[in-house]
Amino acid sequence: MIQLHRDEQITCLRSGSDGGRFEYEVRLGPGVDGPPMHSHAEGPEVFEMISGALELRFPGGERRILRAGERLEIPAGRAHTFRNASKTEPLLARGSHGHRFERSLDQFAPGGASFTRLCRYLVGVDPQATYMVSPVVRTLMRTVALVGRLRGVQTV
Repeated sequence: MIQLHRDEQITCLRSGSDGGRFEYEVRLGPGVDGPPMHSHAEGPEVFEMISGALELRFPGGERRILRAGERLEIPAGRAHTFRNASKTEPLLARGSHGHRFERSLDQFAPGGASFTRLCRYLVGVDPQATYMVSPVVRTLMRTVALVGRLRGVQTV
């Protein structure tokens, strides 16, 4: 299990390290936002709702809410973000993704500055595993990656 923050967890159900699909379960607490608007170069990202309501957001103001039993496949390269649409109920979803995304999540392994490792990984190792759309977010990540490199932070 990867604890991204106190109300966001990702649990690996099947590793994609053999080149197959990374399958996971994600839990988001009430009202919790996911990452900034981003895209992935490697294959589609699939969400299957188990409980709760997931609001997916796309460029141009497009929104879609998924509820228990619904599934959505987001094509490679399509920018998106998400959040728990409920202010009171947690959500549980299953997802699948390419193995490159799993490798970026490995940067949250215990034992170091995980956000800094993630920035180092996405900036210097595999920038297309998760591409942040906002130039401000990309600049912040490049800055954190540089500071991490100067401090000797290594990716895992």
